[in-house]
Amino acid sequence: MNKKDFDPVRLEVRKKISDLQNREGVSEDAKSTFKAIEEAFEKTFDSIGQIAENGSGLSEIETKLTDFSGKFDAIEKAKYGDTIDAIKTAMEDLKGKLKVETDKPAQTWKSFYEEHKDAFKKLRETRQDLPFSEMKAANIIMTGNITPTPNPYYPATTLIPGIFPVVNPAQRILDYVSRGTVGTPNVALINEVNGEGDAAFIAEGALKPLMDFDFKTENAVVKKIAVKVKVSEEMLDDIEFMASETERLIFDKLQRKLRAKVLSGTGAGTEIKGVATYAGGYAQTCLDGKIASPGLPEVLKVAASQIKSLGFDGNLVAFVNPCDYTENVLRKDANGQLLDFSEILKGIEVVETGEIDPDDFLIGDLSKYRFLVYKDYSVRYGYGTNAAGSDFETNIITIIAEMRVLGIMSQNEIGALVKDSISTVVGNIEQA
Repeated sequence: MNKKDFDPVRLEVRKKISDLQNREGVSEDAKSTFKAIEEAFEKTFDSIGQIAENGSGLSEIETKLTDFSGKFDAIEKAKYGDTIDAIKTAMEDLKGKLKVETDKPAQTWKSFYEEHKDAFKKLRETRQDLPFSEMKAANIIMTGNITPTPNPYYPATTLIPGIFPVVNPAQRILDYVSRGTVGTPNVALINEVNGEGDAAFIAEGALKPLMDFDFKTENAVVKKIAVKVKVSEEMLDDIEFMASETERLIFDKLQRKLRAKVLSGTGAGTEIKGVATYAGGYAQTCLDGKIASPGLPEVLKVAASQIKSLGFDGNLVAFVNPCDYTENVLRKDANGQLLDFSEILKGIEVVETGEIDPDDFLIGDLSKYRFLVYKDYSVRYGYGTNAAGSDFETNIITIIAEMRVLGIMSQNEIGALVKDSISTVVGNIEQA
């Protein structure tokens, strides 16, 4: 027997025992029992591995497997019978592969050589008297002789646990905006608007200048983001990880769309209004034509100066495309030395992200944007009756994930953000 005969079974049984331990509502006594079984399992299969590698003691392996299967006899069948039966079936399958009629050590190449060493010596000297002279084989034995080919059972396959997900670029926008929850589907804020009149220095006894002020409300309505997937009942029953992987996939899909719209949502129709839609362009003119050979660092610095000149002094974050960032940080001076932009970018955190198109940039105090959750992420499973317009269908399990959220920013604070193209700003500030 080869060690590879029981390695797949070992992985399968280990996972089944883990499933028992992680079930909901497992009592402390049952947990202790499962823990003892787990320890016995590891010891049993360690010893089996040693015996298998030595090629001997096959009946001893069968005894150990029988003893281990017996440890499940006292466990409550009503709650855990399905898993226990699966483990015992795996044990029986493994025992069926053993040739238990003998414990005679298998012949090794070393013992074979010792038995025929004189013949080997003569073979090297005369190339005669082959030790295999009385052996005859109809064909060379190879895995290709196993039918059907390729064969799903032999040689055995070890499945690496888990599913390897699709890798997507990181989305950082929610790391920087203000986040919170609300208890109503409508949210409003009050903006101060410019009134009339102002304070002034006046002469003694003169009338004081009159001023007034106004306020204006601004509101946002909760929007729903959702996704669904349809899976057959057999799919969920037959593939043990399908339910958890499906939930992971729909969560990832919904979160990626949510983050994308927090950045770029238009606010039209059913979309929330995102950060980039609130942001205005670069508009100040005090630095036009004054910067020699500007690039991305200089563009971010002048945009930051616009933000600060409007009275915003919070932490600034700049979102740029990785290609633009790399092109600029690799700029060199006349002597071939890399330029140092650390002082220019001081006080600005630069985030490289594929969420921003090449030649675009977004910079600002993103905490001025408020992302609010009205109904948090939820997942529902259900069957349907094939009614018109229903998300649910008969005999199909439908899984629906959804959230209800909104994004809002005061019109008095949109000056804290600047979104524009690098080439446009370079064209404005470049020294003639």
